[in-house]
Amino acid sequence: MTPYGIGLVARQTISTRLRTWRWKLLLLVWFGVVNGLGLLSALTASGEEAWERYDDAVLVFSGLWLLVLVSVLLIVPAFGGRPAAGERDHGTLAGSMHARPAPGDIMLGRFAAAWGTGVLLLLLALPGAVLGPALDGLEIGRALVAMGMTALMTGVVSALSVALSVLVVRDAAVPLSYFAVCMLLFGTGIAFAMAQRFVPRSPPAIEGSAFDEVHTERIWWLLAPNPAIVVTDAMPRTSDYEVFTFEESAAPDVLAQLGNSARQWRGGSSVPENGPGRVDDVGAVWPYGLAFDLVLAGGALWGATRRLRSRGAHDDPYRREET
Repeated sequence: MTPYGIGLVARQTISTRLRTWRWKLLLLVWFGVVNGLGLLSALTASGEEAWERYDDAVLVFSGLWLLVLVSVLLIVPAFGGRPAAGERDHGTLAGSMHARPAPGDIMLGRFAAAWGTGVLLLLLALPGAVLGPALDGLEIGRALVAMGMTALMTGVVSALSVALSVLVVRDAAVPLSYFAVCMLLFGTGIAFAMAQRFVPRSPPAIEGSAFDEVHTERIWWLLAPNPAIVVTDAMPRTSDYEVFTFEESAAPDVLAQLGNSARQWRGGSSVPENGPGRVDDVGAVWPYGLAFDLVLAGGALWGATRRLRSRGAHDDPYRREET
């Protein structure tokens, strides 16, 4: 495994995709839609007071970044989950076959190409989703953390989709990649909701309440690998934000609500009911989720590399795709 071999496979994979007009059209539409929404929101808020522009910036950033996060995680499998045999149809295997890349070159090269595509989508969305709201007073630090953590989650999904393209049969690679993304995004939330029926409950702490308290501190880890939880919980907290307030002057920051809810679920019944600092004493959730996702991605790449090696991939890395 060499840097030259990894770079060669990555360049060949990227050139395969960019030769088709569909990917170019996708990048153009993506840039226009995301930045168009951000520009439209900025123009709408240009005549308002400073605090109103800040509230609008919070809304725009929350909504657009959730759109970017989910969309990028669903687009990347279409790039990384495509089996290597499809590249032969576009005539881009000649250089790779002549260089005889090692299995590690193939896996890391294709992973780099898929991850690079995801990062490119994030960079194209940066002006509308981040820079526009930042001009209206949004903390740029929160936007940068969201960008970095989303890039890491994109790498995790890229690794899973590339590994599945090797570990399963050709026709099932892309559907299974989408299934893996949906399990991380939605399956973890469904598992967390269903698990609440099987954990002990306590009498309500608030007199007159009709609902028992669920000990979510025993099952919070089910939700930790969720990419949305990892991104939102890692973002810095705003000093003037109270979670779940209904004051007219408080902007509904969806990202902050989701991150604070994750910490509240980890704290369970020990978390205070009111006050902006009710989650300050609860440990973060995102390090556990990020660690699980990185181990999952690394294990998938390692297993796919061994699969290639066991099938004689070093002699002909794409031979198995012809059978």
